[in-house]
This record gives sequence, structure tokens and C-alpha cells, in this order.
Amino acid sequence: GADASARAEKLRRRLSVRVAREVAGLEQIVTASMGLLSLPGDPHETLSFSHAYSRADLLLYEAKRDGRNRTK
Repeated sequence: GADASARAEKLRRRLSVRVAREVAGLEQIVTASMGLLSLPGDPHETLSFSHAYSRADLLLYEAKRDGRNRTK
């Protein structure tokens, strides 16, 4: 949906809080990076799973390269 990026970012931020609350004895804060891909809205425009997965994976590594703990 239109707010997928904001929802993904909200979930990413919540991850640190939840892990810290549920896992005792952590010495560092757990962080997350995400690669978020918007799929085409046109049903005639096809995108293979393999291509979508590869693109999201590239975005994930871009997020890590840009400083980690972010959504791309």
C-alpha cells in the first residue's frame, strides 16, 4: 500500500525495543536494515519473484553500506 515504507520503518525501529525487552543479557542493541521494494501497480507489468528478490537484496546491502540500521 501507499504507506508501506512508513510501516516498514516503524517495524524496523520497534525491533530494537522488542529484542531488548525479551532477550536478557544483551551487551549491544540489536539493529536492523531492510530493503523495501514497491511492486508495480499495473497487473500487466510483470516482475518475476527472482528479480524482485534480487532488487530487495540489493537495497538491503545498500542500506547496510550507508550506515546500517535503516530502510532503503
